[in-house]
Amino acid sequence: MSLPTLMSGRRARLIFGLVSNGFAQALATVTTVLLVKTAFDRLIIATPFEGGPNGPLMIRIAGGLAFCAAVLAWLRMRERVDSERLGQDYIHQIRILMFKHLSALPSRTLQRRSRGAIVLRFIGDLNALKQWVSFGFARMTVSGVNTVIALTALAAVNWRLTAGVAVVVSAGTVHAFRLGRRIRAAVKESRRRRAVLAANVNEKIAVMPVVQVFGQSRRERRRIGRQSRRLRDAMIERAGKIGRLRAVSQATIALSSAILLILGANEVSAGRATPGTVVASMTIVGLLVPSLRDLGRVYEYWHSAAVSSCKIDEFLSTPATGVSPFKTPRLKPGAGRLDLVDVSVEDGLESISGTVHPGMVIVLTGPNAAGKSTLLSLIARLVNPDRGRILLDGQDLTGCRLSSVRRAVGMVSPDLPLLRGKVEKNLRYRWPEAPEEELERVRRLCELDAVLAELPKGDQTRLSEGGGNLSFGQRQRIALARALLGEPYILLLDEAEAHLDADADRLLERILGFYPRTVILVTHRAERQKNADAVWHLENGRLATIEYPPPSLGRVCARVVPDDPELSYFLYQPVHFGREKRVLVTVHGIHRRAKEQTLLFSELAEKYGVILVSPLFAQTRFPDYQRLGRKGRGDRADLALQKILSDVQRLTGADTRKVYLFGYSGGGQFAHRYTMAHPDRVERAVAAAAGWYTYPDPDLPYPQGTGRSSKLPGIDFEPKRFLQIPVCSLVGEDDVSRDVVLRASRRIDRQQGVTRLERARNWTHAMREAAAAQGLDTEFIFRALPSCTHSFSECMQKGAMGSEVFHFLFDRM
Repeated sequence: MSLPTLMSGRRARLIFGLVSNGFAQALATVTTVLLVKTAFDRLIIATPFEGGPNGPLMIRIAGGLAFCAAVLAWLRMRERVDSERLGQDYIHQIRILMFKHLSALPSRTLQRRSRGAIVLRFIGDLNALKQWVSFGFARMTVSGVNTVIALTALAAVNWRLTAGVAVVVSAGTVHAFRLGRRIRAAVKESRRRRAVLAANVNEKIAVMPVVQVFGQSRRERRRIGRQSRRLRDAMIERAGKIGRLRAVSQATIALSSAILLILGANEVSAGRATPGTVVASMTIVGLLVPSLRDLGRVYEYWHSAAVSSCKIDEFLSTPATGVSPFKTPRLKPGAGRLDLVDVSVEDGLESISGTVHPGMVIVLTGPNAAGKSTLLSLIARLVNPDRGRILLDGQDLTGCRLSSVRRAVGMVSPDLPLLRGKVEKNLRYRWPEAPEEELERVRRLCELDAVLAELPKGDQTRLSEGGGNLSFGQRQRIALARALLGEPYILLLDEAEAHLDADADRLLERILGFYPRTVILVTHRAERQKNADAVWHLENGRLATIEYPPPSLGRVCARVVPDDPELSYFLYQPVHFGREKRVLVTVHGIHRRAKEQTLLFSELAEKYGVILVSPLFAQTRFPDYQRLGRKGRGDRADLALQKILSDVQRLTGADTRKVYLFGYSGGGQFAHRYTMAHPDRVERAVAAAAGWYTYPDPDLPYPQGTGRSSKLPGIDFEPKRFLQIPVCSLVGEDDVSRDVVLRASRRIDRQQGVTRLERARNWTHAMREAAAAQGLDTEFIFRALPSCTHSFSECMQKGAMGSEVFHFLFDRM
C-alpha cells in the first residue's frame, strides 16, 4: 500500500484551477505593468512638454490600475481557498487510508509500536504533507506560472533587464539547493526528537497511576525535561537552517531590485529604454515579491514533506492482517464448528490442530506465554497464521471478508477496553444498528440494570477513556454485554472473570451454561475447567493435552463420541432423576441449533427427571438427515443416533434401547421417519413443524411413502409395528407461509397440502386411518400452537410447546 497520487479526480480539477489562477495573476500583473509604463511615459515625463495632464487618460489608467488591483486581490484569495481544499482533500484520503490500514494491523504489531509514534503519523506527518500540498505545491504552481509569464513580459520590454534578474534568481536557487541537504537532516532529527517525546508522554498519561503509586514523578519529570530540551535544541537548529534559506530568498528579491535599478539607469543613459520601462520593470519585480517569497519557502515545505511521506510509507508498508476486498466472499452462517489445522505463528504457536464442535465450552489453560491469548487472537482474526488454516464451518477465515468474520466472533479481553463516550455507545459498538429488543435481551442476560442504576445517567453516562470512571467489575459486565450482542457464533473470553465480585462471577457461570453457541475461554479457575466440555492445555506454544471432563449434572454438556470424533451431541442430566432414567432425544432443524433446543428443554427435563440428548447432524456429513440419510447423500443419520445413544448409555447408565423422540422442523421430519424405520427404538414421538411427511403407503417409494427403496438399505417399513407408536404432530397455527425452506412440489401439495399446518393435520389423519385399517387404536394427535409462526423460540414462549411435548410424552402414558 502506498500514498495516493495527487493528480486524481477532484484534485486534478483544483490543480487546473490553480494553473488558470496563475495565468490570470500573470495577466493582471502584465496589465498593471503596462498601465504603469504608460502612466509614467505619458503622464509624468511627457506632461510638462504637452501643456498639462491628460485628464481622460489619467482616469482610464487609474481605473485600470484599480481594477487590476481588485482582480489580483480576488485571485490571491481564491488561490488560498483552492490550495487549502487541495491539501485537505489529499490529506483526508491519506488519513482514511492510514486508519483503514491501522484497523487491519495485527494486535501484536500494534503492541510493539508506541502509541505516540502512531499519533505523530496522524497529526505531525499529515500536517507536514498538507503544508507541502497547500503552501508548497499549490503556491509553486501559481507562483511559477505567474513568475514565468511576468518575466517573459519583462523580456519583451527589455531583455537585458530580464537577463540581469535571471542571473540573480539562478544564483539564489543554486545556493538554496546547497542548503537543502542540511535542512533535511535537521527536519529528520527534530521529527525523531518529537516522536520520542510524544511516545513517552502518551505512555505516562496511560500509566500515570503507576508513576504516582511508586513515587517516580520527579524521575519521570527529569526524563521529560531531558527529552524536551533535546527537542528544543533540534527545533532551534532546524529554524536556523530554514532561516538561512529564507535569508537567501529575501536577498535574491532585494538584489533583483538593485540589479534592475542599476541596469535600468544604464539602459536609459544608452537610449535603449525609457524611464517608464525601468519603472515598469521595477513594478513587475514588486508585484512578484510575494510569488518569489512563496517559491523560496517551497523548498522548506518539500523537505519536511519528504521526511514525513517516508514515515507514512513505512507505516503503510507494515504487514496487515488483511483488508478484505469488497468481492471477497462473506462468511456464511453455520452452526459454529471451528477447526484448527496445523496452525503456527512465529514465536507464538507451533502446529496447533484441533476441533471445537458447535456449542462446546472449551477452556484454554497453561502457564504464562504458553500461547493462549495468541490463539484467541487468531480465531478472532486479529492475527493471521504464518502457517496452517482456521476453518469456521468449513470456511477458511483468511479467505472471508473481514467484516463478516468480526460479526461472527465476539470477544472479551484486557486488550479490548471500553471506549470514550456513552455506555449505550459501548453496548452497541459490535452492532450499532441492533434492534432495541436485542439490546434489552443482552441487558437482562448480563443483569446490567443493576449496574446502570448506579450510574448518574444510566446508559447515557459518559465514560472516560478505557471506562476509567467505572469500577473493574462494572467495566467487565459492560464489555461482556458488548461481546454478546447479536449472539456471535464464537464467543472468546480472555480472563473475563478478572475483577468480578461473587455475584458477577455467578452471573458469568450462568451465561456460560446457557449460551447456545461456541465458547472458548482462558481461565485458571478449577471450577471453570470442571464445567467445561473440553480442556486444552497449552505449553510452549503447543497443544500438549486435550481432556474431556465427565458430564456434570444439571447443566448442558457437549460430548464427542469416542470412536467417532466427528460426531457430537449435547447431553443434559437432571440433578434428580425420576423412578427410571428415561431418555428424550431432541432433533434440531436445518439451522442446527441443537444446543438451544437442549437449553430450552432443560428446565422441564429437570422437573420430569429426564435425560436430554440432542444430536448435532453436521451439514457436511449429514446433508440429508431429515430423510435419515439416503444412499449417496451423506452418512446415515439414524445409525449415527444409535452410536450416540450407545455413548449416552455408557456415560449415564440409562437404558437407551428405547427412547422418547422429539424433532422440530427438519428434526420433525427425522423424528417421524426414524419412528417409522425403527419402531423398536421409540416409545413415543413428537413431530413439530415438519415441512413434509412420509405417508404410511407402501405403494409410494420412500420418502414419499413406505415402499421399499434402495436409497435406504437395511430398512423394511412394517406398518403393524410403527403404527403402534403414539405420535403427536405440533405446528403453529400461523405457520402458513410458503417460505424458501418449505418443500414445494405439485405432487406433495396434492398429497399433503400447501402449508405446514395443512400437512401436519392431513398426515395425522392418514396415520389414524392406517392404524384403524390395522385394527389399532394408537394415539395420533394433532395440536395447533396458538399465535405461533415457524419459530422454535416463539413456539416455546407463546405456544408452550415444551409443556405440550412433555405432557404428551410422559403424562399420557
